[in-house]
Amino acid sequence: MRAATFTDHRRRIGRAVRHVDWHLDEDIDIRRLADTACFSPYHFLRVFQELTRETPLSMVRRLRLERARQRLAAGISVTEAAQEACFESSQAFARAFRALFNRTPSSIEPDEIRLDPDCPPPEIVTLRERRAIALDFQGTHIELTDAFGHLLGLARPLIKRHGATVASLSEEYPFPDAERPYSCQMLVLMPEAGLRETKLPVIPLAGGLYALWRLSGSLLDWRADYARLLDLTLPALGYRKTEGPIIRLFYNDPALVPRGNRKWSLLIPIVSFGA
Repeated sequence: MRAATFTDHRRRIGRAVRHVDWHLDEDIDIRRLADTACFSPYHFLRVFQELTRETPLSMVRRLRLERARQRLAAGISVTEAAQEACFESSQAFARAFRALFNRTPSSIEPDEIRLDPDCPPPEIVTLRERRAIALDFQGTHIELTDAFGHLLGLARPLIKRHGATVASLSEEYPFPDAERPYSCQMLVLMPEAGLRETKLPVIPLAGGLYALWRLSGSLLDWRADYARLLDLTLPALGYRKTEGPIIRLFYNDPALVPRGNRKWSLLIPIVSFGA
């Protein structure tokens, strides 16, 4: 697949994923999703599964069941959860639930799943110096996802051969408003053998001491926790944030993954007190 084709397909399928994510309570029709992505139904199904590794309807069912699991932990009945998940019967819901989670809906205890989890503690890690493919980005944070599509398209042959992790590097506040100006460098981290093959720009990345903060979900969900991390958590561990860019690692593609399934980390440069 050519870089331009991949970028275009990723952007269009991303629109369909967002539609699914925001309309779980509605009837979701394949033709409607295909129209959202500007594909014929046949090509939509093929491209959607190629990029997301699941069919549109399996994504819808999985997201509804994941939400039902949270709702059961909040105390609703199995019958209510089945209805909210758009199943015709509690029996069909229970079978699908067991197939996904390997347990029955009735085994979910109230408060078993925290809907407002505690801020995860950071890991203190030492990074070695390395290099990465890098492209500059300037725009709004909401435009960054599409810009990454362009970089992923350009680097896709190398990524398929060598594997890679996608990241961003920025001196700016890591939780900007979606429509405010934002600048960063978009990175592709891969083995040195892949970097020697590329004609894309390559930059050095400084090593040093970092706080690795593993997160999931929407970026904006963690703003308040970030402030507590800097003001309370790191000082309690004997560290403070120092000057230098923050690296954000993406473990899955935010354009192709619903909000609740996104996984990412921040690498925050730190020094010990007294250093």
